[in-house]
Amino acid sequence: MSGPSEQPAGSVPLPVRVLLPNSEEVTGRLWARRQIPEGWMYLVSVVVYRNVGEDEVETWDYQVWLRAQDHLRSVEGVSYADVPVASPPE
Repeated sequence: MSGPSEQPAGSVPLPVRVLLPNSEEVTGRLWARRQIPEGWMYLVSVVVYRNVGEDEVETWDYQVWLRAQDHLRSVEGVSYADVPVASPPE
């Protein structure tokens, strides 16, 4: 599995529910959080498939920054208190 690597070095992701545009929920991985003037953004990843060449398929760790209130739901029993804080965007 590969993908862009924005997560803080040495961080261990936590499970989080990601609300997709079609209203489905999937379990993703929460890597980091970042404070912006409007609130908090969270770096999450979801494993998806992608085509490589004409007849190959591989897994891809797709990462995106999302706002919790719009796109994320907590997983029961998981504490998010120690999620690493990332540097603000440049």
